[in-house]
Amino acid sequence: MHPQPHGQVLPPNQELAVLLRSRGGAASPDPPPPPPPPEPPPAKLNSSRRCCFLLLFAWAICTLGLFGYATSTLDVFQPPIRISEERDESINDVLFFGLWDAKGMLTPLQLQVGVSLTLGTRTVDEDITVRAEEDFFFDVSIAHGSVVELETVLSPQFVHSLNHNLLPFGGQVVLSRQPRLRK
Repeated sequence: MHPQPHGQVLPPNQELAVLLRSRGGAASPDPPPPPPPPEPPPAKLNSSRRCCFLLLFAWAICTLGLFGYATSTLDVFQPPIRISEERDESINDVLFFGLWDAKGMLTPLQLQVGVSLTLGTRTVDEDITVRAEEDFFFDVSIAHGSVVELETVLSPQFVHSLNHNLLPFGGQVVLSRQPRLRK
């Protein structure tokens, strides 16, 4: 170490810098090494708890929604329309009418089940025939039809009750052809 004009003693690397400055050069000491990268923060338990809570909440909503849907479909079917007279197989008339599915969702079998549920025990499933036409139109025929059944099909209550019974199948029908009895 060399003494300085003011009597200070400098460490060797500063001594070199002072010497270079006095000769007109610039000192370029080695830059200090970069600090090590910071350690990643520890995993937060809060985000895990939040994720678990959201999953539990979603599961609860789905479970309650499915339970609510299942219980609401248990009583979907409307009780059949009461027809006063008993079914008479000696009647050879056939009741014809047309239906149109406004939602385009029904099959002939589903419509047959809906008509049978709506008319109740007055008709037998084998007596009801449903034939699909174009554009979701259906021809319905009921064997052993009577004037009482004709009046029942003409009533607004029939279409309302039929639509209610078709809810599980996703259909909604309107009367497209007036009912008539054919001998």
